[in-house]
Parts: sequence; C-alpha cells; structure tokens
Amino acid sequence: MESIFREMSQECLHKNVDDVNIAGFLQLVLKYFSEREDQMFYKVDQTTLPSEVDCAELPRTPCIIVCGSSPLNAEYFLLSVDQVLVNSHITIFSDAVRLMFASYHCLNISYPADQGATLEFLQRCLFKINPEKGSKVEKSARKQLAVSPKVLSLINKISDYEWM
Repeated sequence: MESIFREMSQECLHKNVDDVNIAGFLQLVLKYFSEREDQMFYKVDQTTLPSEVDCAELPRTPCIIVCGSSPLNAEYFLLSVDQVLVNSHITIFSDAVRLMFASYHCLNISYPADQGATLEFLQRCLFKINPEKGSKVEKSARKQLAVSPKVLSLINKISDYEWM
C-alpha cells in the first residue's frame, strides 16, 4: 500500500489530483479486499494503439485497458466488454471507471468473483446503488449473503470514522 501512496504523491505533481485520488483509491480498495488487479486493469505499453491490443487476452467481463504501467500514470485508457474494445478514447480515469461500472449494470453482467467485493463496495458507497436483497457477484457453491461481510465491514469502519 505504501507504494501506491508514494506513486500517488508523485503523480499529483503532474496530473489532475482528483483523477489520481480515484485511481489510487481503487487500487487501495482492491488491495484491502485482496483482489486481483489484473482482471479490472489490463496493462499495455503506453504507446500501444487500440488496433494493437490482443483482445483474446482480455477478460470477458468489462475491463479498463491501462495504456501505461499503472492507472496512476497512464495518459489514456480503453474499455473492453466481452473481449471487444468498445471505447478507445478515454483520457480521464474516473470516466473509464464510470463506463466500466455502467457496462456491468446496463448489460446486466455479474461481477466476477475475484473482483466482487471491490465492485460491490463501489456500487454501494460511490454509486449509491443499494438493493435490499441480492448481489451482482457471480453465484458460488457457498451460501450467498445479501451484502458481502467484507464489504459491510469496510462500510461500517468508514461510517464510524466519519462520525468522529
């Protein structure tokens, strides 16, 4: 986590602070839930053109393609859904996140299990979508709760902090 904070400090000198904060926040949430970053962010070289992206390597779920070594220092982003590039002109990270999230909801795609807690946290805390029952996380053999205990725990910790 220290490396993410360090990179955020460096990038704030060159880029929009809000965009750096969102990119850093999302990476920190993924780390907090011990979820894989490579399914949400597929990294390619900064000079890669959209036509050069190997779509067969992309996940089937909505994915942000980061043109650079990190979401914090990338100059532009692409969005893929079902291994197809659907937007290749995204210059603001927060726009890429909103488009990815909208793709899940508009196309009724379940969250992959290895990103489920992060995406559910975004859904409930940032996008304020709070269904009373059910979850968009892929079904597993285990009993599924309405809200992941890990997500609920983080929401409670944040709300406790806000009241202090």
